[in-house]
Amino acid sequence: MKKALLCCSGGFSSTAVAQALDNFSIKEGYKWSAMGIAAGGFNPDEFDSYAVILVSPQIRFRYPEIKKICDEKQIVSLQIPPNLYYPNKAKELWDEVIKVLNQ
Repeated sequence: MKKALLCCSGGFSSTAVAQALDNFSIKEGYKWSAMGIAAGGFNPDEFDSYAVILVSPQIRFRYPEIKKICDEKQIVSLQIPPNLYYPNKAKELWDEVIKVLNQ
């Protein structure tokens, strides 16, 4: 099972979206977890065990920093569009993740 991470400001909304994504991604071999990283710092080494990292709309200002780290570590990253950041939009969001994974 590949690990996937959804980053947001506090972890509450990302946990709900991550759980909804699991409904579609587990059969493809991806299990989601959530991490709140908005205001505080984080250790880039925390990303090492993940195959893909999504960044929530609330912390889009941190996406360039996170993308740079992911690119250096050869980890797929995606900025989540605001219109897909809802548990009931998990299927559409997973479709976007699949597109990025297949590039």
